[in-house]
Amino acid sequence: IIHFQFIDKKTGSLSIEEILFHIINHGTYHRGNIAHALHHAQVVHPADTYTVFIHQYEPERRVG
Repeated sequence: IIHFQFIDKKTGSLSIEEILFHIINHGTYHRGNIAHALHHAQVVHPADTYTVFIHQYEPERRVG
């Protein structure tokens, strides 16, 4: 368990597993919000998924 202080000066504690989950999940949350906002603004935007990315840069991994 790691004890810390938030920017609002309140204290908290998380396990290492919880911290890693937060770091991994945090970026996806923001990406999803941005995609949602672009969709509602009717702005054309590319698909933003790992599979689209990997197939664009390593097309040999795509079968069919």
